[in-house]
Amino acid sequence: MKMKLYAVRNAEGKWFRRKGYGGYGATWVDDFSKATIYNKIGSARSRVTFFAKTWPEYGIPDLVELNVTSTKVLDETERVEKLLAEG
Repeated sequence: MKMKLYAVRNAEGKWFRRKGYGGYGATWVDDFSKATIYNKIGSARSRVTFFAKTWPEYGIPDLVELNVTSTKVLDETERVEKLLAEG
């Protein structure tokens, strides 16, 4: 299996983080685990275009392609059975 995902990174090496409607906090973060991951290239490209047009003084952000090449199935049986037993 091979899957491509996408993220947006600025010139400082920080990752774009979606804040949502009425959101707060930094738009660009150092922690990749907080980055917005896109499953379609068009959505990521639109973010790059938006920032390049709105704030050209900061340069054009990078579009980063992430290649997922392996999977791992996690067995959740024991955990779920315990939760169901607790009711």
